[in-house]
Amino acid sequence: MANEIKVIARTGQTLTVDVFQPDGTEREFGVSVTEAAQGRFYLGDCATIQSGDTMVVIDDNDRLVGGGEYMGKTMVHSSVMIVRNA
Repeated sequence: MANEIKVIARTGQTLTVDVFQPDGTEREFGVSVTEAAQGRFYLGDCATIQSGDTMVVIDDNDRLVGGGEYMGKTMVHSSVMIVRNA
């Protein structure tokens, strides 16, 4: 898998993510995220992350930027509308 971690933050930052299991134990520390070409959107890889884990986003000055719960990959599909002529 790739880009399991997605973060929205101010553009031009150097960010890392710490990942914790639901019981608070560390799963992975210092995962680098890279700003996408569009800006304000950062992506990172963490093959060990699991649904229910907590992500903590830190900047290069060791300040908390944000965090949240990883909900896992989701499948997106298109909706189909059927129109009938009566």
